[in-house]
Amino acid sequence: MTLYQFVKRKIKRVFLRYYLWIHRRPLDQKIDPTMNRYQQTCFHISRKLLKQSDTELIFAPVSEKKIIINDRLGIYLTLQHQQAFVTNHVYHYSIIMDARVWQRVNFLFNNEIELRRKSYETVIHSQINCSLTDILKKI
Repeated sequence: MTLYQFVKRKIKRVFLRYYLWIHRRPLDQKIDPTMNRYQQTCFHISRKLLKQSDTELIFAPVSEKKIIINDRLGIYLTLQHQQAFVTNHVYHYSIIMDARVWQRVNFLFNNEIELRRKSYETVIHSQINCSLTDILKKI
């Protein structure tokens, strides 16, 4: 092995380790340090609410509102046009998020709603026990 190949291999390894270090960090470590603490707190609240199975997700396509409801905790989170409205039974907060935080919260919301849609579809398809002709006969 020549010196050139050795140095080239070492440089590739360093870049690969850096790439893996960047992309394998948890989401909460990737938070931009320029965010203020209210945006960070809102991001953490939305992430934790989305992880819970008893949270209800509502998407209104016309108004582009995304609503996250957790009745057990009494927390309601409304996302609309880079703003988050966090409401519990005592307080109401309005937080304006920058583009990067808004993009992350949107990504988490969309992924969670897609996961729930897929699980509903598997349940629906698993309960099929009639053919179309049987349904036509019933009607």
